[in-house]
Amino acid sequence: EDLLITVQVETPQAVDAIPEIAKVEGIDLIFLGPFDLSCSIGKMGMFEDAEVKELISRAERAVLESGCLLGGFRTPGVSLEELFGARGYSLLCGAVDLGLLRDAARLDAQAGREAMKEDQ
Repeated sequence: EDLLITVQVETPQAVDAIPEIAKVEGIDLIFLGPFDLSCSIGKMGMFEDAEVKELISRAERAVLESGCLLGGFRTPGVSLEELFGARGYSLLCGAVDLGLLRDAARLDAQAGREAMKEDQ
């Protein structure tokens, strides 16, 4: 009874299929991966690109029109207020795995540099 069933949309083909995906019994939320969507059209991380923006916007509209909840990763450069408000998101993940790994690697590199300075 207390499960949230989520599916993730990461390609233009999946965006086109949102109306059918949403009809699957039990699906509560459709989760968008903006980075994966941008990669799927050869524009990795180009969130200001018109084609990327249009693909994400089309996916958002399709989910909202389907009656499912809209979720996703936070699109860089877009405020939480806009995502939860005007764009209709019900669930957002603020950090993505790639960013978390990048930040951890930077901290490790910094700690390594500092440790090497101490040994000299």
